[in-house]
Amino acid sequence: MVETAPARGVTLGVEEEFLLVGADDGAPAGGGRDVVDADRALGGPGGGPGLQRELLATMVETATGVCTDLAGVRAELAAARARLERAARKAGLRPLASGTAPMAAPARAVTPTRHYRQMARLYGRLADETETCGCHVHVGVPDRESAVAVLNHLRPWLPVLLALSANSPYHQGADTGHASWRVLVLSRWPPTRYRPASRRPRSTTGRWPPCAVPASCRPERGTRTGSPAPPTICPPSRCGSRTSRPASTGPSSRPG
Repeated sequence: MVETAPARGVTLGVEEEFLLVGADDGAPAGGGRDVVDADRALGGPGGGPGLQRELLATMVETATGVCTDLAGVRAELAAARARLERAARKAGLRPLASGTAPMAAPARAVTPTRHYRQMARLYGRLADETETCGCHVHVGVPDRESAVAVLNHLRPWLPVLLALSANSPYHQGADTGHASWRVLVLSRWPPTRYRPASRRPRSTTGRWPPCAVPASCRPERGTRTGSPAPPTICPPSRCGSRTSRPASTGPSSRPG
């Protein structure tokens, strides 16, 4: 889903997922509900925006609001992490920032909400085994045309972003031999497959947006597109338009 950025400029929001582990052994523990209840007891909303349960009972998620600058994101992230830490300690647990569970533990339970129960019915054991956590940054874009153009520019950088963010070499007490076991686990879900580059939709006026893909950034005629070169971020002096700034979809809900 694409959310149009407001006139005041680029907006962004961040979601962070954490494993819940035992304070003594570091093994995953199904205390998502306990942590949310502890947050409520400490004066927080106890779920909803800010702190909520995830796909499995061993996971929780924090989320900022819609922010307009990095200083606001930093402040909200720090507050959300501190809030989660207090609630987890009250529940006798600790939050762990890891792409997968490094320690072995018994079978996990799917969080009993309507949405997650439906996922479990559709995907069976795949849902039980998807104990993966990540950090998701959502950035607002001015329109759908810009969203498609930006996503096409980002595609060649996906391997680089994966290499920079790899944080899950261990799973269930074993060295997987991979820097990111998380991406292999998630690759089994149909919605996570890489899509081919998309054509930009025309605007409602029937014309292309003036600078979504500037002519100076397009490949020369005859250039092979099978192995795209890294995308170019055009300077304002080339494009003369604010739409040359990188952006992506706005804060929205996403699968667990």
